[in-house]
Amino acid sequence: MQTTSPNIVTLHACKEDEDNLKSIVTEQQSKAAVVLATNDEPLFHEAGVWMPSTKEWIVASNRLKHKSGEPHVIFSAIDVKGDVRTLDNLSSVIPMGNGGTADGKGGAYLCSQGLEDVGGAIYHTADGEKATAVVSQSSLVTCTAEEEDKNVILNSPNDICVYKQEWLLFTDPSYGYEQGFRSKPQSGEFVWVASTDGKTVAPLITSGLHKPNGICLSPDQSILYVTDTAFINGTGEMDPKLPRHVLAYDIHLSEGNGGDLLPIKLTNRRVLFKLYCRQGVPDGIKVDVDGNIYVGAGDGARIFSPSGELIGVLALEGGVANLCFGGDDLRDLLLLNEKKAVLIRMERPGVNLQ
Repeated sequence: MQTTSPNIVTLHACKEDEDNLKSIVTEQQSKAAVVLATNDEPLFHEAGVWMPSTKEWIVASNRLKHKSGEPHVIFSAIDVKGDVRTLDNLSSVIPMGNGGTADGKGGAYLCSQGLEDVGGAIYHTADGEKATAVVSQSSLVTCTAEEEDKNVILNSPNDICVYKQEWLLFTDPSYGYEQGFRSKPQSGEFVWVASTDGKTVAPLITSGLHKPNGICLSPDQSILYVTDTAFINGTGEMDPKLPRHVLAYDIHLSEGNGGDLLPIKLTNRRVLFKLYCRQGVPDGIKVDVDGNIYVGAGDGARIFSPSGELIGVLALEGGVANLCFGGDDLRDLLLLNEKKAVLIRMERPGVNLQ
């Protein structure tokens, strides 16, 4: 249930961008942020998909353990008043659920990290209750035009977005193996693409990434953003030599397909921005209607301009793993803080993905 918590979110603006930040979120709005829900377990970790039909967010927990010691993840639904209910069917059907995105039709796509020898997968739910696998370890994966189709078991899909209403783009790091609940990886740490019917599945980005994590598109879907969080591995160990940055790629559909297996082309790879010191890693990533980029980080939600300049920080003790816009006008920003779900009202709305 929603509770007031004075100054749960502290607003920090970059001096050169104070006016820009005020157009996105005001000091008064940050002071009015509320704790929607709390729990002794880390129930508020990933996904964060707004479901307009029920006016709730679907969220996934962090790793939990049954009394037997077996790991599991719980999906919950949380509304703008802070009422929380457990989505038992999703939790039982989707092994080790993780990130998600709206499907453009009122439903959602949700990542499954897999469990032991059961590979990762992508599930679809139309209503937040029932779910079916769209991409699973039985999916045929074509690596190149020269190679034959081959069965590839995904690692632990982490986050997903929908491109042009026809393609699913999702990250597949090996965190499940590093965290001890998945078998040894059989494929690289890639970004994958799948048709929404699951009939075509293939790697999209196979190099230049260490641990692809969050993924989203610019409002006009001309730029693909991918967070690389290799700085912290699955056991929590840090390696300063490895990246904690956000990559940007220009993305477009090739005309006429030219005989290629996939019509999606990526060009102009660049590091858009990096995090430093106590800022942690850029985990979840979202954009607003103006193209500003929001990332969950160790010190809260960091807001960057489309060109990668830091605008300001919604500072929250304990950091933000993921975040999601919702509400009827998409101006309610949900911050997932592991054991807390925090709501802040924004000036600018998120992108309408439904």
